[in-house]
Order: sequence, then structure tokens, then C-alpha cells
Amino acid sequence: MSDLESAASEVETVKPVPNQHRKIMTAVFIVISIPLAVVIAGIVTTWWRPVTLLMLCPAMKLMGYSKMAEPLAVRAVELYVHSDGLNSKSTMNALWNLGQVYSDNGKAAKAEQVFRAIAIYNSKKPKDGAVMPYQVLRAWSKTLRTLGRTREAERVEAQLEHTSSLKSL
Repeated sequence: MSDLESAASEVETVKPVPNQHRKIMTAVFIVISIPLAVVIAGIVTTWWRPVTLLMLCPAMKLMGYSKMAEPLAVRAVELYVHSDGLNSKSTMNALWNLGQVYSDNGKAAKAEQVFRAIAIYNSKKPKDGAVMPYQVLRAWSKTLRTLGRTREAERVEAQLEHTSSLKSL
């Protein structure tokens, strides 16, 4: 026997145990997958709750993610229309949020349609049933001016002044 062969026979060869390697990989997978599953579950549940979506939109707008807030605002409106109908106060609140997002994203034509729809809803509801009547009229007027529709904006502003004077009585 050569020196090399005798030295090799004395040294134990360490072979990785397949079970041990599998256990380590399983542990790593679990450690990574649990937070991922929580995030996915949170996204899924948020996507189906319009109240949560409505709370996320203003926060996203404040953080500068207005473009990302738009699909959330659209989804909130869809969910409220489906559950409460088109002419409900909760749907109109969701529309107000969507109009603000459209306005922030430079989509004045879409924002104008939304603000007009809310103003029409408000005109048919008593004071307690209206959705932010002054803010809606102000936003609608501003959007009309952005679109270059000054005469319509002046009419809305006159309506706003009339509404404000009635409140002070």
C-alpha cells in the first residue's frame, strides 16, 4: 500500500446527508414563504374591501403615488356600485375619491364627469344626504376652468355662492 492510499484510508470521508440538506431547504422555504403568503393574503383581502381601498388612496396620493391609487379608487367604486347601487352615499364618497385621483393625475375630463355626477346626486338629496356639497362644487368649477369651459365654471361658482349663502341663513 502506498503512503497516499494509507492516508486516504485513515481520513473519513464526510458525505452530506440528503435528509439534512432537505430539512434546511424546507426551513428556508418556510421562512421565506410565510411573509410572502401574508402579503398576498393582505392584497387579496384589500382588493375586495372598498373601505380599505378608500383609506389607501389618499395615503398613496400623499406619498406621491397618485397613479397607483387610480386602480384602487376605480375598484372601490365598482365594489360600492355592486353592493350598494349607483345612487348610494357610499358610492358617491368613492366617486369623490376617484375624481380627486383623476384630477391629480391630469385627467380633467374624467374628473369633470365624476364631479358633475356627484353634484347631480347632491342636488337630489337633502343636506344630510349630500356628499361634501361645497368641496364638490369647488372641485367641479376648478376642473371646468382647467378644461377651458369658463362659462360653465362661472355657473357652478354661482351655484356654490348660492349654496353658501343659504347655509349662513
